[in-house]
Amino acid sequence: MRRPIYVATYGAEVGKSGNSLTVKTEEGIKRIPLGVIEYLVLFPGVEITVPALRFLSSHKRPVFLVNQFGKVSSVVLPEVVGSSTATLRAKQYEKFADAEFSVNMIRELLNLKLSKLEEITGSSYPEIRKKIKSAKKPEVLLGIDGRLGKILYDFISRKNRSPFPFKGREYYPPPDPINAVLSLTFTVFYSLLTAAVISTGLDPYLGFFHIRRGVHAALSSDIIEPIRPQIADFVIELFNSGFFEEKDFLQTTKGVKVESSKLKSLLRLIVNFEIDRKISETSLEFLQFLKDSLRKP
Repeated sequence: MRRPIYVATYGAEVGKSGNSLTVKTEEGIKRIPLGVIEYLVLFPGVEITVPALRFLSSHKRPVFLVNQFGKVSSVVLPEVVGSSTATLRAKQYEKFADAEFSVNMIRELLNLKLSKLEEITGSSYPEIRKKIKSAKKPEVLLGIDGRLGKILYDFISRKNRSPFPFKGREYYPPPDPINAVLSLTFTVFYSLLTAAVISTGLDPYLGFFHIRRGVHAALSSDIIEPIRPQIADFVIELFNSGFFEEKDFLQTTKGVKVESSKLKSLLRLIVNFEIDRKISETSLEFLQFLKDSLRKP
């Protein structure tokens, strides 16, 4: 079964050997057979050889480069990947102007998000599920999403046992360490999901729940919604574990930021969290649901 491959070890070099990729680190060389690769995501400090790029492109495997802030900075997209999915994108443009279609997709997203919220909080919210089912307009569903966010961050605040205070979610700019790490971790997953959207042939910039702003990939923000509870829970567990110290954060004119050396280890932890827990699977299942819905007559 094919899956995304993430390489986050600083100083790693990705090469080609036979019908496999090789990943060379200080610990040795690991071989990754072509047959298990859906696409490749490279984090800062990772190099890739030209033969490896040509090998992946010739077998229709995209490569995504992520910068030091967790954002996709470049994409190597084989031509055939874009051309073979033009019909799907045309259907996407057509359907996303359909208000009823959009409402149905948002309902599905919020039901998934509510399930994950119930899972991490250990509580059930049947009245919210009823409201999701009966909602007819996107703005009503947006209000419900706001309610889910309040439940989530109230839970995170109560669960916080670290020396860092957390009064609630703020991100423009993040005023404290917990908000800074939440923003960074959401950004990394947003990038990983942008890679997933592009590899499926859909347009990541056309969302039905979030509004595109500049280069904002609205569809990626849409499909991250179901897994926000799990990501937020992962972040507060990191703080509770004592992973962070005061010296790991810098106060800047754009809010609190993670210090560069700590940022490298944090990125590796985030990637390992995704690899070990396969958090994005819920979002990818929704992405498949979306594709199937677009293909219906």
